[in-house]
Amino acid sequence: MKNSELQLVRKFLRKIVLGITLPTEYVTARRADLQRALKTVRTVNDHSEHELLFLGYKPPLLGIVANGISSNEHSHALHSFEVIDVRSKEIAGYVDGRSRETIQLGEKNLTIVQCSSRKQYLELEVHQSNDRILSLFRKKKPGNIDLTKYEYDFLKLQYSTPREIRAAVISDGEKFNVFPIDLFGFVGEEYMILSLRHQMKSCRQLESTGKIATWTVDAKQAKEVYALGKNHGFDFRPAAELLLTEVRSPMYKFPAPNGAIAAEEFEVVRKIEPDYGHHRLFILKRVGNKAEPDENSLVHVHRAYAEWLLKQGFSLKQISR
Repeated sequence: MKNSELQLVRKFLRKIVLGITLPTEYVTARRADLQRALKTVRTVNDHSEHELLFLGYKPPLLGIVANGISSNEHSHALHSFEVIDVRSKEIAGYVDGRSRETIQLGEKNLTIVQCSSRKQYLELEVHQSNDRILSLFRKKKPGNIDLTKYEYDFLKLQYSTPREIRAAVISDGEKFNVFPIDLFGFVGEEYMILSLRHQMKSCRQLESTGKIATWTVDAKQAKEVYALGKNHGFDFRPAAELLLTEVRSPMYKFPAPNGAIAAEEFEVVRKIEPDYGHHRLFILKRVGNKAEPDENSLVHVHRAYAEWLLKQGFSLKQISR
C-alpha cells in the first residue's frame, strides 16, 4: 500500500473510531475567527455566573473571581458547574469542585477551587470509550504529564473557551527567556494570576527575577509561538539567540518576539504556597498600561471543542501550523 493510501486509511479510521477529523490536538485561530459557543455557570450556592479562571489541570483548578471582602467561612465549600451551549442551553459537561483558599486582591477576591470533571458531552460516548482503550497502547511523549480521564475531560471543557496564547519575556538583567503562556487570568484591572509548572526553569526564573512582559501575538505566528514551548526548560540566553526583535516593552524595556502586537507588564507580588500538584500560582500586579484586545491575536481551543463546533454547524477558520 502506498504511503498516500495508508494516510487515507488512517484518516478514515480516526474519524470512525475516535470521531477525529482535525489533525492537531489544539486548534489555533485569530481571536475574531473562533466562536465562543459554551459558557461555564456555577450551579451550587448562589446559582449565579461568576468570572472563572482556568488555572491548572494536574490537579484541575479553577479560580472564581467575585466582588467583596474574602471570608474564611467559604473555605472547603462545595461547588458544581455546568458547561452550557449558549444557543440551545443544552449541557456540554459537568464539573465539581471544593474551595481550597480565598485571596483578597483589591476590591475583588479570588477563590481557588480544586475540581474534577463528572462528564463531558463534546464527544460521543463510544468515541470516548475507544480513546480510553487506545490510550493504553500509546507511547508517552517526553515532557507530557499523564492525565486521568476525568482530568483530561476537565481540560477539554476548559479549553472549549478560546484561550489567548501570549509570549512571555523575562530577564536576569543581561540575558532573556521567552516562552508561551495560556494558563492565566485577571482579577480586576490590576492583578493577573499566572500558573506555571513548578518543575520548569521558566517558573524558577520568574520567581527569582520577579518581572515579566507578556505580549499578545499575531495568529499568523502560531507555529513559531508553539515552538517556543521548549524554552520553558531552557536557561537565559542572549536576545539574538532567541530571535527577539528590537522593539521593547514600555516599562522594563524587554525585547519583543516576532509578531508581537501589544505588551502588558507585571511584577510578582506573591507566590501562592504550597504548590497545587504540578502548578505554581503567581499573583502579578500590573506595571504600566493595559492592552486592548486585538481581533488578530492568537487563541486556541482543544480539538474536542473544535470538532463539536463543526458538528453544530459553525464555521472554523483555523491557522495551520
